[in-house]
Amino acid sequence: MEGLWGSIEKYLQHDVGWVAFSSDGQGIGLCHAAFIGGGLAELSIHVNKSARGQGFGFQLARNFIGDCLNRGVIPNWTCDTQNVPSFRMAQKLGFKENTKYNLFSSIYTPILHEPSRT
Repeated sequence: MEGLWGSIEKYLQHDVGWVAFSSDGQGIGLCHAAFIGGGLAELSIHVNKSARGQGFGFQLARNFIGDCLNRGVIPNWTCDTQNVPSFRMAQKLGFKENTKYNLFSSIYTPILHEPSRT
């Protein structure tokens, strides 16, 4: 979190987020703002595989949305449309599809030698 926010203190002061714990205190899910800017908060959510399908993700996201709106920040949900569970949850929570775009994604691999120019 320090890398994104500069310090833990700034993260705790500015981020919006919720965590779900099991009855034995194990973390089972997290929903927080991957980034906040321009009046938008980009939702990031993860629920452990063993806890999926039990409503934890929905409740975490619902709480996140409420907190965003109370702070005057608009929650934003971005996901791959091939990620059907995420896409359906977004729709169930009231998000409407407004933009489709292609993404470039690449894993950085350092060049160990100068490529030949022949």
